[in-house]
Amino acid sequence: MRKSLRNILIVAAVCVLPLTFYARTAPVPAPEPQSGDQDSLVRLISADSLQLLEVNGKSCRRVVGRPARFLHNNTYLLCDTAIWNVDDQLINAMGRVKIIQDRTELRSDKLNYYVDRDLAEFRGSVVILTDKDNNTLKTRFLDYNTKDSVAVFRNGASMRDKDGQIIESMSGSYDSKIKTFTFSEDVNMYTDSVFVKTTWLKYESDLSLATFGYNTHAWKDGDMLSSNAGTYDRSRENFFFNRDVHVMTDTQEGWCDSLYFNRTTMDVTMLGNAQVSDTTRSVHALAGRMDYVDSLSEVTLTRQPAVVAEVDDENGRDSVWVGAEQLRYWTVPKCDLDSMELVLSAERLKSIAVDPVSELRRQAAEAAAKAAEEAAANDPNNAANAAKRKAEYDKQTEAKGTGRTKVEKPARISFSKPSPADTIAVAADTVAVGEAADSSDFEDLPVEAGEAADSSDVEDVSIVDAVEAADTLAAEAEDMPVRAAEIGGETEDIPEFTELKMATDSLAVAMDSLAVAADSLAAPKDTTKIGFMSAMGKVKIYRSTMQVTCDSLRYCDLDSLARLYREPKIWNEENHQYIS
Repeated sequence: MRKSLRNILIVAAVCVLPLTFYARTAPVPAPEPQSGDQDSLVRLISADSLQLLEVNGKSCRRVVGRPARFLHNNTYLLCDTAIWNVDDQLINAMGRVKIIQDRTELRSDKLNYYVDRDLAEFRGSVVILTDKDNNTLKTRFLDYNTKDSVAVFRNGASMRDKDGQIIESMSGSYDSKIKTFTFSEDVNMYTDSVFVKTTWLKYESDLSLATFGYNTHAWKDGDMLSSNAGTYDRSRENFFFNRDVHVMTDTQEGWCDSLYFNRTTMDVTMLGNAQVSDTTRSVHALAGRMDYVDSLSEVTLTRQPAVVAEVDDENGRDSVWVGAEQLRYWTVPKCDLDSMELVLSAERLKSIAVDPVSELRRQAAEAAAKAAEEAAANDPNNAANAAKRKAEYDKQTEAKGTGRTKVEKPARISFSKPSPADTIAVAADTVAVGEAADSSDFEDLPVEAGEAADSSDVEDVSIVDAVEAADTLAAEAEDMPVRAAEIGGETEDIPEFTELKMATDSLAVAMDSLAVAADSLAAPKDTTKIGFMSAMGKVKIYRSTMQVTCDSLRYCDLDSLARLYREPKIWNEENHQYIS
């Protein structure tokens, strides 16, 4: 009996020792399976220990390692401890569990691996799936088929891609072979500035491309968009939405068949029955295509575009319809406008402020008066009265020149009485200067050159006024030596010269102070947005009281005028026609 038992133990030792030795060897890469039969085999690559157990009458093996390694379907299973039920073909893995297949890795605390179904089942503990592009999916309920390389998750999951974008859903799947995540049921996608909610989403990680399904909604900075389909190209930051697209902002609302949006440039393109309504301006735009360029603040409408604006006038509320082959609207800060644009707008406003009929009558009257004067001058019968008229004219001119000389001179400057010849010379010089200025131009000058102005006068002094006053006083100072020679003295002996010199110096200081103040208090730039609009090709405008046609049109907010080009025609109240 003892001899038989000894033989049994020897046979058992011979059978078990090679298996134990094989389990303790270093990991060796297994060859790839060559057939379906070989795929069904589970291989223990390495372990620290292997123990045979019997659980509920079934043969089991307890494998312990740091870690223990299994291979099945070209997929590695790593864990700290595993109970291998050979009869049921089930491996219960626990402790730092990993499944690695073609650079796709799943990590958790435990799993059940069904060998006959090629299925790794994760339950309860958090499981983390990471693909070769470092996209990470976290969930608590996941099944991974090692033969098809497909993971299916339920009861909520969250995926973070390599760029930090987050996608959440209640259920979905991951196909490792085609690198595609699929999310369904209450799907949310978060980027750094756009939030998308939909019922279904497919994310192709190798292309960084997300595809949206039915009932998709997107939000950005308070703006909202909804559609029934769309895509997001992460590599180019391009969104595309189609099928019943609806857009809403705080002041605008739009509809179209499809829409493109670039998240980097903020440019928008709307295609197919595009409509936009601006509630603040009561303007509605329609076109087959609308393009918005954010950097230029420019909107371009093509493919049978039209704009309808609601206006209020003395007759009540009315609408204006504008159509063309192309409509374009853009805004420019006023500080960035060309100076010639401002000048031309001012000239247009000035010209339109004049009644054209009255202006024509005035010009006709001036032309008639000039013709009458020329006829009278050429009439020999009026030669007798020419000398009389000339004398009266010279007398009036002399009186006017003398008056100007008196006003220009400060009251406290006095010299010896000039001779009549000097008076006539001064008058002649004054007349020679021209009739550009009259005595009213000098009414605001102080009576005395040395008289100080009050604080209120100093505050209102401008650089131009200071320059004009300084020029006047400088001319008086230059005239002092001549006057001093006439009275037989020196310039410094004249008290008025000292006062005049002090006044001139004070004005020079005031000019310097004003110049410094003007430089230090430079006005801020005017960033008011000025709107421009242009219409090209077959332009038509309709209103209840007016109709207009032309080849092109241009409008500017500076003068609020529309300029028509090439054969413009205007019908006013259907009775009057104007053609240019």
